[in-house]
Amino acid sequence: ISDFSNADLMSDDFHPSPEAAFQRGRHLQTQHRLPDAIACYKQAISLDAEHTPSYLMLSLCWMEADETVAQSVDAARRATALEPENSFARSVLALALNAKAKDGQTSAVKEALAEAQQAVIFDPDSDFAHAVLARLHLRLRDYPKAEEAARMALSLDTENTMAAEVLSAALLLQKKDADNQHLINYQLQRDPEDDAAHTSAGWQALMQGDQKKANEHF
Repeated sequence: ISDFSNADLMSDDFHPSPEAAFQRGRHLQTQHRLPDAIACYKQAISLDAEHTPSYLMLSLCWMEADETVAQSVDAARRATALEPENSFARSVLALALNAKAKDGQTSAVKEALAEAQQAVIFDPDSDFAHAVLARLHLRLRDYPKAEEAARMALSLDTENTMAAEVLSAALLLQKKDADNQHLINYQLQRDPEDDAAHTSAGWQALMQGDQKKANEHF
């Protein structure tokens, strides 16, 4: 990716190694300081053009904005080119392709689905890979498969919030209200401040005609 060769350096810091720059970027990313994190990941790549983790974190950062989603795909593709059997890289590429795909672009979403399926093949024990696969099935409106993949992700990690959110949506759209309510109750008991759980609870209440309760959760 052309602009990676001229990475932005942090003016108040100098990182002597790709790994140090990467770790600084991860710290900034957890603080939602994405422009600063992106600068660190670019610096890591300027020090090591094959630093796969930095490409992947760049992809996740760039995925957050419509104007940089194409760059997100490019970064994820670079990572998978460096490590073709890296499950996490395939999952990130699937997410990037999904983020770039516009409504109605089914072929683009199916390309993302194929990457997610490869990620599961490369690491069947990755809850993240199964959660991403579930999200793609959900977007393609294959709700039973979305439910199956989300349940698999949660069986591997009960705290996978992406999987829980997808599972709730899949259950809601299949009108499996009792199962969905049980899932939502569990999520809210585990973490009363989980925004995804409140979103799911809001949709469940709205589908049941309880607008007041839905508004409270939203």
